[in-house]
Amino acid sequence: MSTHSPKAMTAALAQHWDVMERLCAHSREVGTFELEEIERVIARAFPTRTSGDHAGVLQDLSDRGLVQRLPRSDRRRVHPDVLTYVQRLTRERDLGLSGIIKVRIDSIHAATATLQEATEQVNRSGMVAAARQLWQQFDDIGTQLDQDRHAILEVAERAKAMDPSLPLAVRYHQVLEAYDQYVDPMVAMMDSGPGGIFHKHLLAAGDALDAAVQVLITTHGHLVTETRILRDAAYQARELRRLGREVMQHCTSTLLPLRNEIREHSTLAAAVGTVLGLVRKKGAKRVLTTARLPVAVREAFHKITAGPELINLMAVAKNYQPPIIEFPEESEGNDGAPLDVVDLASLRAGLEADGGADDLLAWVSERNPDWQDVTILSAFHALAQRDDGKAVELSDSRSWLDLKTIRVGHHPVVVRPAKEDLQ
Repeated sequence: MSTHSPKAMTAALAQHWDVMERLCAHSREVGTFELEEIERVIARAFPTRTSGDHAGVLQDLSDRGLVQRLPRSDRRRVHPDVLTYVQRLTRERDLGLSGIIKVRIDSIHAATATLQEATEQVNRSGMVAAARQLWQQFDDIGTQLDQDRHAILEVAERAKAMDPSLPLAVRYHQVLEAYDQYVDPMVAMMDSGPGGIFHKHLLAAGDALDAAVQVLITTHGHLVTETRILRDAAYQARELRRLGREVMQHCTSTLLPLRNEIREHSTLAAAVGTVLGLVRKKGAKRVLTTARLPVAVREAFHKITAGPELINLMAVAKNYQPPIIEFPEESEGNDGAPLDVVDLASLRAGLEADGGADDLLAWVSERNPDWQDVTILSAFHALAQRDDGKAVELSDSRSWLDLKTIRVGHHPVVVRPAKEDLQ
């Protein structure tokens, strides 16, 4: 086959987009075309042109590589790369395979191990290469998830648009196939439990990328390009986790009602068929001996309760007065203990009047024996802070002080009068 330049093929695709979009959509059903089929597609795209113009368009598509001739055949097909490109842009691709995503998740796990090894060795080029590899895998998975979401929606729409007279098993065949072969494996893969490798490996990759950023900044300074690559990859990992949850919720909510509908219908049809078969063999009187049909009847439970109107009427008739129950007032978070009133200015004046203290905590405790332990400690810390920024003077010896509920081991804070401190 002749090789055509990408630039020429892109220009030809832009020129013949209406025809190629129809051909690519039709390729999902037939794969290859006869020349007459392509001409009919061209005629639908350009109904006002002549048959000679249609043949000229077909010849141009073949000459510029958008349509290829199959070997040893007169049939044609759309160029595979052009088909993939157009289907991806128009979201006409078929549902992908969950196994492909699993393989890519395993590749993420391997690339994360490579990144961690490069981070431990402070290998800058190795960290960047692993980050680029992770980024590529993130992008591929995100693209497939987005395409799969639209493919799931199209599967549901095709099932709903089919002839209602067809059996549900025929109409919803693709629904059941998509749910069993794609949605179920993907939900298991994205489970938050031990078997859910999707979020686990993505979380590990994001943590490894964040750690690599810190190592890169610490050891090599702020390298703009390399740091940006690592940070963008870490963001992509977090975004992919969000996209995965969103796609699975969308797919499940789209297909699950249809799947449940066909399963309920199948159960009901099987039950009815069984009963009819027994009736045909044994007769209705011998088979239908109960008032209810087996399996096909849903249990309905009824419960009789007195409404609020009847309750109010009975209360008025009996002169019922509800008892008044006094509840204790809610405490303000102090468990009923009285609040301690602290006057720091008065405490500082008293400390100055006493000529300081060799143990500030013991002084506060002895001066206010009714205070709670938390109040004593708070007042102690407030008095121990110096306004001039100098360090607090601590005693060399360690001592223990018993408060009401706790025992404090500390080096006593020594407080001297202001005059002694200035000397």
